Formats: sequence, structure tokens, C-alpha cells
Amino acid sequence: MWMVAQQVRPSVWRVACFYLLVCINGIFGIRAIGAEFIPYSEAKNAAAWIVAHDLRNATWVGTPDYATSAVAGYLRRPMYYAECNCVGTFVRWNAQRHEIGAEELDVLLKRIAATQQGPIYIITNQPRDFLAADLFVSVIMLAEFTGARLPDGNLYLYRIQAQK
Repeated sequence: MWMVAQQVRPSVWRVACFYLLVCINGIFGIRAIGAEFIPYSEAKNAAAWIVAHDLRNATWVGTPDYATSAVAGYLRRPMYYAECNCVGTFVRWNAQRHEIGAEELDVLLKRIAATQQGPIYIITNQPRDFLAADLFVSVIMLAEFTGARLPDGNLYLYRIQAQK
């Protein structure tokens, strides 16, 4: 025996809700595709700027380390990380690593500059004022790379000339 299914027409509200959900999904899908064109981090652009200005082999200090380690990767060379007081190309989450304050960073930069001939270069993920201005002859912001999807992905490059 054949069974015939009875056709039931959906209500107007069900059809309207269905099309509303399809439209909402379409809008957010287009938005998600558009977001893929915004970089998570400006590390690649910062590294390209460093190479273009022939500063690849300069002394670079990155702070915080988690925001600047990608630059070391793009440069294919280690940099000094202030949080662990070490040189590397990636972050080591160990007991040696600790968050560093602005005053401590200034003293650290003075110590590093005392061992260098010429300026040192800083990469940080936020614009900053160097508190111990009396320690430095000059502090110049070289470049800023903003527009990253993540706030920690924006990068700022500085050149510091310390007093000997």
C-alpha cells in the first residue's frame, strides 16, 4: 500500500524566520571573509621595514617578548627579550621570565647600551615614554605599525642613544 504524505504549507512566520537567518548568516559570513584581509599582527610589516632600512643586524630589544617574537622569526635572527633577560627567536615560558616595568626597562636599556657601539633599537607593542630620560641622549620613534586585528599586534620601533 502506498502512503501519500500530506503536504503542509509552512506558515508565513516560519518562512520569514528562515530567510532572516539566511540573511544574518550571509552578512556575518561576508564580514568574516573581510576580516581575513586584516593581519593579526604587524610583525611582517615591521620586519620588512627593518630590512628595507638596513637595520637587520642592529641590536634589537623586544618587549613584551610574546608580541615581538614574530619579528625575530621574520628577520631569521635572534633578538634580546627584556622579560627573560635572554636572546632568542621565540618565547620561553619558564621561571626566568617575568613581566618588566617601565623603570626596570629603562635601566636595562641603559645597561645594554653601555656594551654597544652606537644606538640600540626597541620593538614594543605600545607607544611609550621612556621615564629615565636622563639616561638617554636621544629617543626617536622610527616607525609605527598599526591596524592589526589584535591590540598586541601593533608595533612601534624606537632608536635609543644612551649616555656612556
